[in-house]
Parts: sequence; structure tokens; C-alpha cells
Amino acid sequence: MAGTLYLCATPIGNLEDMTFRAVRILKEVDLIAAEDTRNSIKLLNHFEIKTPMTSYHEYNKIEKAYKLVEKLQEGKNIALITDAGTPGISDPGEELVRFCYEAGIEVTSLPGPAACITALTLSGLSTRRFCFEGFLPTDKKERQVVLERLKKETRTTVFYEAPHRLLKTLLLLIEAAGEERKVSVCREITKRHETVFRATLGEAYAYYQANDPKGEIVLVLEGVSQRKLDEEQQNLVRVTDILSELTRQLGPLERQSETARVYLKKKEELKILDVNMYLAESAHIKEQLKETEEKYQISQNELQQTQTQFDQTKAEYERLEKELEELDTKIQEARTQASENALKKQQLENSVELLKEQIRAAQQNHQHYEERIQTIRQELDRRQQEAAGHEQEQEALKESLGEAAVRKKEAEEKLAILHQNIEETNQSIEDGKSEIIEILNQRASTKGKMQRYDAMLEQIGIRKAALSQRVLKLKSDESQQQEIIQGHQEKCKEIGAQMDGIQMEYRKVEREVGSLRSQMEEQNKKLEQGQTAYHREASRLESLRNIAERYEGYGNSIRRVMEQKDRQPGIHGVVADLIKVEKAYETAVETALGGSIQNIVTDNEQTAKVMIEYLKKNRYGRATFLPLTNMRSSSFQNPAALKEEGVIGLADTLVTAESTYRTLLSQLLGRTLVVDTIDHAIVIARKYRHTLRIVTLEGESLSPGGSMTGGAFRNSSNLLGRRREIEELEGKVAALKEELQKIQKIILDKRERRNTLRDDLAEMTRQLQQLQISQNTEKVGITQAEARIREVRIGYGQLKAEGREIEGQIAEIRESSSSIREEMKHSTAREQEQEALVNSQQEILEKLQEQEASYSQELNQIQVAYASLEQKVSFTGENLSRIHQEEAAMRGELQQMQESLEEGGKEKEEKEQNILSIQKTIQEASRIREEDEAQMQQYLEKKEELNSQHKTFFSRRDELSAHISRMDKECFRLNSQKEKLEEQIRQLAKQVNAYREDGNLWMNMYFNIQKDYLDAVEKIYGKKTNIANDKTTKTEYVVSPEGWILPKSLYLLNDND
Repeated sequence: MAGTLYLCATPIGNLEDMTFRAVRILKEVDLIAAEDTRNSIKLLNHFEIKTPMTSYHEYNKIEKAYKLVEKLQEGKNIALITDAGTPGISDPGEELVRFCYEAGIEVTSLPGPAACITALTLSGLSTRRFCFEGFLPTDKKERQVVLERLKKETRTTVFYEAPHRLLKTLLLLIEAAGEERKVSVCREITKRHETVFRATLGEAYAYYQANDPKGEIVLVLEGVSQRKLDEEQQNLVRVTDILSELTRQLGPLERQSETARVYLKKKEELKILDVNMYLAESAHIKEQLKETEEKYQISQNELQQTQTQFDQTKAEYERLEKELEELDTKIQEARTQASENALKKQQLENSVELLKEQIRAAQQNHQHYEERIQTIRQELDRRQQEAAGHEQEQEALKESLGEAAVRKKEAEEKLAILHQNIEETNQSIEDGKSEIIEILNQRASTKGKMQRYDAMLEQIGIRKAALSQRVLKLKSDESQQQEIIQGHQEKCKEIGAQMDGIQMEYRKVEREVGSLRSQMEEQNKKLEQGQTAYHREASRLESLRNIAERYEGYGNSIRRVMEQKDRQPGIHGVVADLIKVEKAYETAVETALGGSIQNIVTDNEQTAKVMIEYLKKNRYGRATFLPLTNMRSSSFQNPAALKEEGVIGLADTLVTAESTYRTLLSQLLGRTLVVDTIDHAIVIARKYRHTLRIVTLEGESLSPGGSMTGGAFRNSSNLLGRRREIEELEGKVAALKEELQKIQKIILDKRERRNTLRDDLAEMTRQLQQLQISQNTEKVGITQAEARIREVRIGYGQLKAEGREIEGQIAEIRESSSSIREEMKHSTAREQEQEALVNSQQEILEKLQEQEASYSQELNQIQVAYASLEQKVSFTGENLSRIHQEEAAMRGELQQMQESLEEGGKEKEEKEQNILSIQKTIQEASRIREEDEAQMQQYLEKKEELNSQHKTFFSRRDELSAHISRMDKECFRLNSQKEKLEEQIRQLAKQVNAYREDGNLWMNMYFNIQKDYLDAVEKIYGKKTNIANDKTTKTEYVVSPEGWILPKSLYLLNDND
């Protein structure tokens, strides 16, 4: 069973416009055919669609369509998507759909976004009937067919267009539909910067000339209204009526036709020569332009190559910078490592020296230990002999010590009994003395109390007086602090009033500054708008002055003659420059003058002759001269016509000029009647049997004989209005400049005023800060005074409490004084009793002390003898103990010395091994150091090489920068040259168009005469005369697309292509 082709619409800008059904189908199908897989993959990734994709675009739409149809016939389902919008609309999807229908495969479309429908609904134009044209055809003929249909298309038309072709397309639409047709330019639909610009075609063209269009664009063009078509039909009816009227003039028209034919032949031959000359010059300039564009392209390519080289050089320079930084880092690391290795080597060498020194010390210790062992062994032998003698002496002393101990014990017993008696007596005496001392102490304490109470009373009296003084001082301090608080509060109020006044003034000034800021912003906006208008009008004025000075719009011959005006004093100027016309009459007067508007006025025939010779000699073309000496006044033959309805007056009366040129104006315009509308002109022409030359304010012309000329002008500019426009622009530019100066002065004044006010605000802020500081100082003073008052009141309360305490102490002291006096009497009696008891016990003690002295002397002798023996025994024991200890110490030292000798040998061997190991490490460190030095030398050499490359890159970068600058200047010069050549081409085109327009007046007259003649012949004879086969003249005729029969040379001149 065959699969299905799904036409899935995708968002044209906003991913939220994607439908749920489209997402589901894209996930379910077997394959997705996308216009550009690079763009579509972003969409699929956003909606997590993993379906495989294949490309289907304009360049493979046929061959790929066959492959996709085969897959569909195999039963696979395929979804077709475009970059944005609905497939099949302005993309190759239509081919695949057609192939599927031919193969019988089911096709279904999933509704969704479409730029044409979205733009149509946004446009604000009629959506009831519309047509979609897509992109305009690239083929010129096909595009012309589409544009021709637009002239009568009543439906709203939708176009797609790219931004770089928008201006060209708008210009084509203006040529086809006119500047006044409404259009909506829809840009970036559904995207963040979506815009819809609604305007006329002319306004849109002007806007996008000033603003570069960006983004995808859809144009929605208004259709022609049916009323306008009906008006055109009515105009055709009016033309038919006019033709019937012209039938009566067949005879005069035939003669005028023949005359016009001969004149046009001669005139057009001359025009063709001039045009060919301009075309040749244009071709030459185009060749120069082509060469300049080629040179510009070469310079641009060279500039791009140089820029690429500059970017490469910059990248290489950055790479070198990075390598230099890495090398610097490596060199620094190598230097750090070398320093560390040198330090480590020095430490190792120091360690070797230390180990050697330790080995030498160990050898000396070894020798010392051997000598000490020998000495210890000798000392041990001597100590053993000395110990034996001390043991014998100790035995004899112990026997004598036993006898002395018995005698000592007996004497000690007797002395102990005596000591006990003496102790009892001493104790009795001491107790009496203690009692006396206690009594004396109590009495002294009592006296002290009496003295202390007296002193206390005196001090309390002093304290009481001082307390009174302090109370008075506190009361004085409190009143003083109250005055200080009152002074601070008054100052605070005064400062607060000053601050309020300054703040009110500050707010007033601040409001004025805000007002000035708003006024300055408004004036700045006006200034920007005025500057924009001034520069725009000044640029336009400068452009018009340049055009006037270069005589643009005039023929080449006119310009050449006017270049000689300063050298040839007889040249007055062209007619258009010598007259002034009100704006309302410019079109009418220019129409009345016709080709004479470019005629050159001279003072006499001689000047005209000289300039004609000048044109002939230099082959500059032809020009018409108006010598003032040949001008004659002409009178209007039908003065009654001036009173007809709609008549404004004779053309020469509507023109102002110097009195010198009045005769000239009378000759050129004195017989031309100016009326307001064509209807009045037709009525007047009929009334006076087409004998008058009449022009209307809109530029229609009715010539004697009945011919009428009219229609739309190609552009709105005219030669007469140029000077007026320059004068108006000069006045406008001067007014704008004056207005700008006024605004700038206003802004400057307001800025100065604002700066003054800002200075005032700053000064007020400073004053407020000073006042704030002063106010805070006063508040702090108030706070301190209040705190001082609180302290005074607290001190006052404490003084009252202290006064009450003093009164209590005085009463207590007076009560204690009487009891103290009684206590002192009792103490004196007790003291006398104890003194008598102590004296009796003292006598007994003296006797006992005499006995004690005798017993003590005896005991001392015994104790001395016993102590001497005991000391000898102890000394002998100590000597034995000392000798035994010395022996043990010597044996321990001997053993230790032997162990130290063994350990010293082992330690020496270990240190010698350590020295060998350290020496190997030092050798390895030296080798590594040499390698590091070699590596660092390589780094330094590489750094030097990179530095030289670095300097080379600087010079190379400077060369490339200079070359880029030269190429930039060359591109700018070539671009300027190209613009000048393009300007020359445009000027030549304007000159050719001027000739064409100049010839149009005659051609129109010829066409009118010819048409009237042919129509009259057809109505009279029933057929048109075949002028194309006219044998009476050698002129070759052709039939134009509009149906005109005219000379081939004239047709070629009038052919816009």
C-alpha cells in the first residue's frame, strides 16, 4: 500500500506557532523532505524530533521528486517542510505534489503559518478579494506583463521580496501603479522585530531610501478602485465627443499634419544626432565605470586578502606571545630549580663536612675512652685497699661509742628533771606577764578607742561641714545645668528654624532645577528636530544650488553657452532664470513657454552669432537665442476673452522681470491666455473658434487650430520653480538656523541657570550639614546637661543619706565614751596584782637556772665526746660508702666506655657510608644541574629566536596595517570615482530625457493632429490612410505599441528602453 505525503507548515518566525498535529506527524513519518536541512535541524531539535531528513530544494526538485515518489510507492510516509511557512507556496513543493497526484499517491496538507495570509490580515487593506503573486519574475518581459496587469487589478495583491531588492521593486510598482497607491510593507512577521509600515508607494520608497530594509519582507498592494476605472471610462466617452468635434477640422488638420511631419523630421534628425552624441559619451563613461568597478573589485579583493593576512599575522603574534609566556615560565621554573639544586648541593656538602668532623671527633673520643678505661682500672685497685683500712677503724670506734652513750643518758635524765622545774616556773612567770600585757593591751585599746572616738567626732564635724558645702554646690550645679539646657534648646529651635527655611528654599530650587531639566530636555528634542530639519533643508538647498549652477535639466548646448557667460558679457541668461512667477502659475507659464523656457537671451544678434559659432566649432549641439534687439511687443487680438469665466489673465501679466525684458515677455507670453481649468479652456476655445492659445493652471495646453496637450508630468520639478524653491529654502534655512541659535541660547541660558542652582543646592546642602552638626552638638549638650542634673540629684540624695549616717555615728560615739572610762579603772587594779605574782616566781627561776647551768656544762662535755666518736664512726661509714659508690660508678663507667667504643666504631662506619651516599647525590645533582643549565640555555636561545620573530611580526603587522590603510583609501577613491561616473551617466540620462521631453511637446501636437486626421478620415471614408507606405516622402514610419504612426527616428528617440 502506498504511503502518504504530508505538507507540514512550519513557523515563519515564532516557534510557538508550530501545531501539535504537525509535531506528531513529523515524529511519526518515515522521512522528512526539507528545503534546507541545516535550518530545519534546529526546528526538529527544538521539538525533539528524531526522524531522518533529506534535502528537497529548487536545484534538485525534479530528480529528487522521482526518488521521493518511489519511497511513497514503497509504503513509506513522507512529510514535506519548507524553511518557513506552508510548502508549495513560492517553493519547489508544488512539483512534488503534482508528481504524487500523477502517481496516484495520497497528499494531505496540515494547516499552519503562511506569510502571505498573515501579512494580508496585518495589512489593513481589503481582504475580501486578493491575489498572490509571490516573487516578481526575474525575466524582464514576464515582469512587465505582471506589472501591466497591476494597473487595472482591483484585488489586493500580495508579493514576496528580499530586502536588497525592495527599493527596485517599489520603483517598478510606482512606475506601474503610481506613487499614490497604498501599500503595507510587512517585515519580520511573527518575530521579535515585527513591523507593518503602511503608506503610499512613494512614501514607502522614500522611507526605505533613508532606512536600510532588513529581514524577510511581504508587500501587500491595494487594488485599483472600481470608481477610478469608471472615471477612466467616462474620460473615454469625453474623448469620443471631442473626436466628433474634431472631424469638422479635417482639412486644417491634414495641412498641419503635413507641416508637423516635415518639421518633426528635421527636428528629430537634429535630436538624434545630439542623443547619439550623449549616448556615445554615456557608453564611454560606462566603459570607464566598468574599468573603475573592476579596479575597485581588485582593490577590494586585495584589501580582503591583506586583512586575512593581517588576521593571520595577529593570530601568529598571539601564538608567539603565548609561547614566550610559556618559555618565561619554564625559564623561571628552571632558575628556581637550579637555585634549589645549588642550595641542596651546598647542604649536602655541609652534611659531608659535618660527618667528617663527627668522625674525627669520634676518633678522638675513642682514644679518650681507652685512656679513661686504663685510669678507671687503676683507681678501682686503690679504692679496694682504702676500703679495707676504713673497716678496721670503724670496729674500734663503735666500742668507744657504746660507753659514751651510757654516760650521756644519765646526765640527760638529771638535766631533764631540772628543765621541767624551770619550765614550770617560766610558765608561771610567762602567764603573769601575759596577763599584765593583756591588761595593758586592753587599756591601750581603750585609750585608742577614746582617741579614735575624738578623732571621729572631729572628722564627722569636718565631713558634716563639707557635706553642707557639697549640697549647696549641687543645688548651684543643678540650676546652672538648667540654664545650659535652656540655652541649648533655644539654639536648637533657632537652628531648626534656619534648617526649615533652607530646606524650603532647597525644595524650591530643586523644583526649579527639575523644571529646567524638563525644559532643557524639551528644548534638546526641539534642537535635534531643528538640526535634522536644518541639515535636511540645507542639504536640499545645496543640492538645488549645485543643480542651478550646473544648469541641470537644460541641454548640453545651453550649459556650454552659460559657461561662457562671464567671458561673453552680452549673454543675459536663459529665460527661466530671468523671470519670476508665483507658485500657483508656474506650471501654466512653463507650459506657455514650452521650449522657449530654455532659450538664451542675449543683448543683440552679434552675441548670438558668436555663441552659435562657438557651438558649431566645438560641436556642442544647438541652442536658440533671443536677441533683445529683435524682440517686438505683441498685442492680444481678443481683449474680450479676458473677461470670460475662468480667465486669470495673459501669461505675460503673471510674470515679473526687469523692465529690460518686458518686450521679450510680451513676445513670448503676450498672446497666451491663462485659465483656471480645462473645462473653462474648452468653452473659451470653442467660443473663439480655436484661434486662441490657452493654458490651464494644471498645465493643459489648447493650441490655435484645436489641438490639446495634457497629461501627467514625469516629475514634479520645473525650471521656473527652481529659483523660487531656492529662495524659499534659503529663507527656510535661515529661519531654521535662527531658530536653532535661539534654542541653543535658551539651552545655554537654562544650563547656566541650572548650574547656578546646582551650586546653590550644594551650598544649601553644606549649610544644612553645618546646621545639622550644630544642632546635634546642641542636642548632645542638652543630653549631657540632663545627665549632669541626674547625677547632681543622685549625689544630693547620697549626701542626705550620708548626713543621716553621720548623725547616727555621733550619737553612738557619745554613748560608748562612759563605758570606756570604767573599763580603764578596773584594768589598772588587775595590773598591780599580776606584777607582785610575777616578781616572786622570778626569784625561784633564778635559782633553778644556776643549777641548770652546772648540769648543762657537764652534759655538754659528755655530748661533745659522744658526738666526736659518733662523727668518726659516721665519717668512716661515709668513706666506706663513698668508696663502694665510686667503685660501682667506675665499673659502670668502664662498661659504658667499652659500649661507647663499640658504638663509636659502628657510627663511624655508618657516617662513612653516609658520606659516600651524599657524594653520589652531589655528583647526580651536578649532572642534573648541568642538564638544567643546558635546557635553560636552549630555552633562552628559543626565547631570543621568538623575540626576533616577535619584532619581525611587529614590522610585518605595521606593513599590513599600512597596506590595509592604502587599500582602504584606494577603495574609497575608486568608489568615489565610480559614484562620479554614475552621476555623469545620470546627468546624461537627464539630458537625453530633457530632449525627449522637449520633443514630447511636438510629438504630442503631431500625435494629436495625426490622430484627429486619421479619425476624421476613418469617419469620413471608413478606413485609415496607410501613412506607413507614403511615397511622397523618404521618411520611414513605424507603428508604436500604442497605435501611433510616427517617424522611425522619432519613435527610437521616444523609446524608453
